Amino acid sequence: GGGGRPPKHHLKYVERKALKFMDSFTARQLAAMMNKYGKIRARPGEAMLEAMERRGVAIIDTYSAQGVANTLHAYGKLGVMPGQELLESLERQALATMGDFIPQNIANLIWAYARLMVKPGDELLGAVERRALAEMHHFIPQNIANTILAYATLGVKPGDELLGAV
Repeated sequence: GGGGRPPKHHLKYVERKALKFMDSFTARQLAAMMNKYGKIRARPGEAMLEAMERRGVAIIDTYSAQGVANTLHAYGKLGVMPGQELLESLERQALATMGDFIPQNIANLIWAYARLMVKPGDELLGAVERRALAEMHHFIPQNIANTILAYATLGVKPGDELLGAV
């Protein structure tokens, strides 16, 4: 059961089936599906991508911290820019759920912004920094490295307190 990419016709079949049920997808299911695309490095078809984005925007307030981070991380892995409405919605939901972000979510979120070359709003950057400081004792070296590298890629200098903590 390796992690290789399935044949294109299998993906198209799955997409056709998923599109029929898209209006019943939960935030967790959408995030998981996008995450799977990221893991197998397969870009969803345009109809699938548009449907997933529409559904994501419609139910954004049900996304968990992990769902927000994983969704953006998958877009980053694929190098696919989310639509503006979804990107703004994910940023708002990241702010709303920041208190639930664990180090892996923080690292994935900021890495995704860096990979997409999109600077998050100042409010989100501040919230990420405060949360990173609060969770620093749980960060593993990879989380720290990915977070600092993402800041550098975005051309954003972390605050002195965060730099001192790492």
